[in-house]
Amino acid sequence: MTKTVLVGGCSHSAPYYVTRNETWHSLLKEKYDCNITSHTYSGSGNLFIIDNLMWELNKNKIDLVIFQITEQFRTVLGINHMELLNEGSENFKGATCKSMNIFFNADFWEKYSSINYRFSPDRKDFDDRKNIFLEEFPNKKSDLIYDPEYYEMFDIFYLEQILPSVYETQVRYLRELYLLQNECKMKNVPILFIEWWKPLLNLDIDGVKFYYDKLDRDKFVEVDYDKNWMSDDEHFGPDGCHFNVKGHRMFFEKYVEPNLPIKLDAKI
Repeated sequence: MTKTVLVGGCSHSAPYYVTRNETWHSLLKEKYDCNITSHTYSGSGNLFIIDNLMWELNKNKIDLVIFQITEQFRTVLGINHMELLNEGSENFKGATCKSMNIFFNADFWEKYSSINYRFSPDRKDFDDRKNIFLEEFPNKKSDLIYDPEYYEMFDIFYLEQILPSVYETQVRYLRELYLLQNECKMKNVPILFIEWWKPLLNLDIDGVKFYYDKLDRDKFVEVDYDKNWMSDDEHFGPDGCHFNVKGHRMFFEKYVEPNLPIKLDAKI
């Protein structure tokens, strides 16, 4: 009987340097008798991806969930008017949000010069967006939201106060995974978590350990990065980070297929 596999992930599971038919989950469908429902979004945070997986779990019959976890520092914030903000906006069934996609190891201005790493748009781009916004919403009177410095100040506040906080990037991160795990349990749907990045967790903090202990670690597979793997041109595209065709096949054969929690019928 054909099973439905629900897949979630970021750009490492999306058609980035490959076509949709060359992703690791397409290889799953190619080899086994299953249909794939994919919610893979480049640059998105875990919460946005999990929201979409939760939606599918409650709307359709799902036999297996495979979630490629993105990095814990991509936090998702709800946003009112995306018309004024930078690119990279998301929409969960009518609710607009934005994944803050920031890396600790980048220079400050490199973070904010990259289009997905900040709220504030370029000044000229902001003026263009503002004019369009005012035409569509002529009754909006606040001058504050029309000032680019307002968004630039928030970027700095986010970087210095929110992003480094244990609650935001550890407690909330683990709670999001627990939410999905629990939903699958209630619906009796097996799940496989694939940790793309090894999370930074302070397990000596009670609030962090509380949610960590609730996770079924036997359902988690950790990608074993080494120093040579990320610089291996054989499996990665031009940026040295995202998989090419060989990389997706390697990921499928090494991390996905051997760890499937249910038996899928092979195609004849």
